[in-house]
Amino acid sequence: MHNLSFSSLTLKYISALALIGFLSVISFFNMNQLIYNEQKAAELINLNGRQRMLSQKMALYSLELIQETDGNKRIWLRKQLSDATISMENAQTRLNGEEFSGFVQASLEDKEKIDTYIKNGNEVVALSEPSFSDEMKKKVREMIEKSNEVLLSIDNTVNQQQKESEARIAKMLYLQGISMSVIFFVLLIEAIFLFRPMIKTIRSETDQLVELNQTLAKLSSLDGLTGLANRRYFDNFLNHEWLRGIRECTGMSAIIIDIDHFKLFNDTYGHQGGDDCLKKVATTLQKTVKRSTDLVARYGGEEFVVVLPKTDKNGAIRIAEKIREEVEKLRIEHAASSTSSWVTVSIGVASSNICHDGWKENLLAAADEALYQAKNSGRNQVKVAETVGFLKGYETNKET
Repeated sequence: MHNLSFSSLTLKYISALALIGFLSVISFFNMNQLIYNEQKAAELINLNGRQRMLSQKMALYSLELIQETDGNKRIWLRKQLSDATISMENAQTRLNGEEFSGFVQASLEDKEKIDTYIKNGNEVVALSEPSFSDEMKKKVREMIEKSNEVLLSIDNTVNQQQKESEARIAKMLYLQGISMSVIFFVLLIEAIFLFRPMIKTIRSETDQLVELNQTLAKLSSLDGLTGLANRRYFDNFLNHEWLRGIRECTGMSAIIIDIDHFKLFNDTYGHQGGDDCLKKVATTLQKTVKRSTDLVARYGGEEFVVVLPKTDKNGAIRIAEKIREEVEKLRIEHAASSTSSWVTVSIGVASSNICHDGWKENLLAAADEALYQAKNSGRNQVKVAETVGFLKGYETNKET
């Protein structure tokens, strides 16, 4: 069910992203088109501005031409007038071409005025000397008279083109605003109806995964029958606490518990009875050893071990005696036992000053030796190893 829901959310999420992508692409192309159009519009306005400048130059050169008396100066003025006229004609040809067909153009009347003006400029350039002929003066006067009309026509065209450009920008900005609003709206919808449920789903599944991992970690560290820590967890715990003891120079005690005559119990009451006995003893150990810093673990078979960090010998003995008493109080019948009518335990205790007593293995070996003494001394009792030696040759009290 979770997978189905998550897949549905994923599909909606991808669809929403696709819509956002589509709108972004449209917005991108709209913006590119706007930039292109405005570049062309700027070029168009620039050409019209150039026309305006050239028309003024033509009028000025023509006026100077009929007033100039120096022959060389007149030749230069005629050349300038010719260049300005040709430039204006070329610009006009380009303005009337396909390149700017999609933009506002000058009216037919204004085009005719400009064409006539250019024609007059060409005619003035083509006139031959004498310099002060009446025909030249007439042509120049016509150009000067028409100059203001041409300037006004060009200005009108530029104004119209400017307004068209502003309208295009406004339209594009409007479309851009709509596009951004839609994108924002889609993102808002995604946040409310997609992201939030998806995050909840992911968080829920993550919590379940964390819980499952914790459960698996816990199961991997517990004994399947008794629920106590298993041997692997015990080894890790002991190593960790021993290193802590070295750093802090503290003591540690270990208690090893063995159920007396357990093989006979199993033979008498069966494996199920044996398992029940182990569970009851394990529960009693857990209840008796109450500090959260201590550890009760199943050591193997019918043996259990208790690790007591920062606990001296006297403290360990008290706990060991309490364990022995509490197990006996369970009154678990043991008809085959030669020690008691009830299930009893033998216990070995060892304590170590970690700073001086060497290896943690010696602590367990000493506790195990004390357990051996308890069993050889009649069982159902606690024996204490007085000395924890080094890796080899540890000494123990041979009490009987």
